[in-house]
Amino acid sequence: MKPLSAPDEATRKIGFDGLVHSLQDAHAYGATSVLLVPGVARNGVTYEQCFARSIEEIKKAIPVAKDLGVKISIENVGNDFINTPEQAMEYLDAINSEWVGWHFDIGNVGRRGPVAEKWIQVLGKRIVRLHIKDYSAAPADPAAKGGARPKLLDGDTHWPEVMDALDKAGYSGWAISEQPGNQAADVTTARDLAQRMDRIFAS
Repeated sequence: MKPLSAPDEATRKIGFDGLVHSLQDAHAYGATSVLLVPGVARNGVTYEQCFARSIEEIKKAIPVAKDLGVKISIENVGNDFINTPEQAMEYLDAINSEWVGWHFDIGNVGRRGPVAEKWIQVLGKRIVRLHIKDYSAAPADPAAKGGARPKLLDGDTHWPEVMDALDKAGYSGWAISEQPGNQAADVTTARDLAQRMDRIFAS
């Protein structure tokens, strides 16, 4: 990982080049957005440093994004950076570009801050893409490989409230299922996943 928040310029340059390459690839394949984890606020990098360094690099890439017609979408992950929707809005406002929005991961916010529906209410039309996954409010099992995650609808996400918040925000974009690799990619599993997503969207 070569985060845009890295202390040394050489590492940030690798991360920036990767972002530009992703924008170019997205354009070539007809995609209109690329996911970006902007930085990591740990191991000697403060929140403020992560904020400032990553924004500086993202702003350099905005002309490329605009020229290619591909948005940069920031994802909320477990990187000790941006743990509330208000922080997310502050970050987007500091960048201040229509070419940078949010790739909202519904499952990732479960144990780290306000519930997903609160994030959606705050971010509103800044949401460009969605990751659909569930979470468990129970403490993580240290023996679980890769961090066990419940199947959709088996966790603690308030799906009716999430769908209602998305409707009120006017969201009509892609909803991308992101599931653990330990769930075998066979026809039965894929059918079950599709049925669960249908039930979520109908809620």
